[in-house]
Amino acid sequence: MSLELASRLFDWSSIALAIGACIVFVATAAIVWLGIVKEHHWDLLREHANEKIAAVGLEAAKANAELGAAQADIAKANAQIAAANEVAAKAHERAAALENEAAQARAEQERLKSQLAWRRLTKEQFDTIANAVRGVNLAAPLDVATPVGDVEAATFAAEIIRALKGGGLAIRGDAASAAIYMPIPPTGVIVGQPGTEQTGHPIAHALANAGIQVAVELNSPTLKLVIGTKPSQF
Repeated sequence: MSLELASRLFDWSSIALAIGACIVFVATAAIVWLGIVKEHHWDLLREHANEKIAAVGLEAAKANAELGAAQADIAKANAQIAAANEVAAKAHERAAALENEAAQARAEQERLKSQLAWRRLTKEQFDTIANAVRGVNLAAPLDVATPVGDVEAATFAAEIIRALKGGGLAIRGDAASAAIYMPIPPTGVIVGQPGTEQTGHPIAHALANAGIQVAVELNSPTLKLVIGTKPSQF
């Protein structure tokens, strides 16, 4: 290799080394600058993320506060519902008590009405009595008596007499006679029959079959029917 060629190669190598050094310097500067820019962007992203985290935390705290308030409202509402249910239960209990009192009052009213109402024969009772005594033979017309002055007993006796006559029985005087009983008048319906035979007379059975309470008195001088005062239910 000649001196001239060697000198040229040396010069070119020096130039190439200088260019490479420049390139390394520029690349190093670029790397440093780009790293700073990159760290700046990362800082911005971290700051933005922290802001979002803080905002989410604030929203969560707000939601928790609202949840606590809602739970307090629910507890208050539950307490009010419990109080309302207690009031309703007491009202129902009072209503049931009032209904029971009303039922007792109605029963008492019906009892008083039944006590004050006059005894009357229904059509079924009339027919039962008439059919039961049909064919009964009496030795003499039946004596029917009521306490003197007792209009209710006299009215009831008149209806029973009509039923007995409808079955073919004869009634002394065709009506009930008013009798004075001392010291107090009899109550209810009484059949007096002669003798000591415990079996009731057919007239007593006819009245009983019609749903009328009948008392039988033995050793009566004659067969008789007494319509006494209405029995008291008190």
